[in-house]
Amino acid sequence: MGLQNLLGIISSDLSTEEQVKLHLTSNCYPPVPESFHPACLLAIKLCSDQKSEVEVSLPDGVQYQGKGEAPASVIVENFHLDLFVDYGEDDDG
Repeated sequence: MGLQNLLGIISSDLSTEEQVKLHLTSNCYPPVPESFHPACLLAIKLCSDQKSEVEVSLPDGVQYQGKGEAPASVIVENFHLDLFVDYGEDDDG
């Protein structure tokens, strides 16, 4: 994964959904199959809502630790989606 490419994608005028899809298909190796994109988008939303341990369903045939679901935080970490998450950090001190 190229951090500079990811920063370029994030600074683009594309919608967040399109930015995530572009990152997953062109900035990850191997490219993340399209069947994973909805799970990744949901994981980003859950982490942004401070619900990072909520289980997200994985595509058919994919397992994480023997289950067909994984915590949102694991998906965000695995696919390098941290920069898409709004952690709600305040600069107001």
